[in-house]
Amino acid sequence: MIKEAINRILELQRPEVFTDANEMQRYTGTNKLVGLPTQAHAPVVCSSLESLCKFALETKPEPFFEITGPASVSLIEINTYDGQEEKESICSCKAILPENFPFGQFLEPDKFTIKACDFFERNDNFKSMIATVSSITDFNQTDVEDDGLSQTATTKTGVGRKDRKTIDPFIALRSYRTFREIEQPEVSYLLRIQKGQQGSAPLVALFEASGYHWKIQAIDGIAKYIAEKIPTALVMK
Repeated sequence: MIKEAINRILELQRPEVFTDANEMQRYTGTNKLVGLPTQAHAPVVCSSLESLCKFALETKPEPFFEITGPASVSLIEINTYDGQEEKESICSCKAILPENFPFGQFLEPDKFTIKACDFFERNDNFKSMIATVSSITDFNQTDVEDDGLSQTATTKTGVGRKDRKTIDPFIALRSYRTFREIEQPEVSYLLRIQKGQQGSAPLVALFEASGYHWKIQAIDGIAKYIAEKIPTALVMK
């Protein structure tokens, strides 16, 4: 009876988890593996696909990559601990992106233009959109007509001249949402103009209209880039 009591006290005093001779954490009662070694190294961090591939070529003959999003990918190492396979990131790569554009918010034309210049590639479609937005900034009075599909802005200038412009609601733009080494996905956006208060400029807003298909395009682009740089690479997406 006394011996059983002593053993019970000793069991209660044991920690729930202990570290074995191989620096593996195990549960005290069952001796089962808890996880990775307690001294696992933190992964290397980089911000470009070029540097990630360079690191992989220097360390692994057949590197294994895991794409975790349209702007993130990791170089993975598979280790076996006590018969269990564990996945460990040895190099983590995340793209440097501009501040998110305020989609769905109506902004003054000048503020809209400034924010858009940081977020989108300045191709012909972008320049056309900015020209449309800029055309409604110099005004004495602007009337906006909306038939539910397209919009028409009529601007009265100081000398009485009227400029009438029909605005195509949908525009395809390339926004910076993935690594710069690959082509930025083209996304369809909806441009809307809202009549401002008396004496103030109309407000402009941009809405996403792509169903977020751009994320798939970006992930496919990352996989293609890695495959071209390292033909022996395995890529999981």
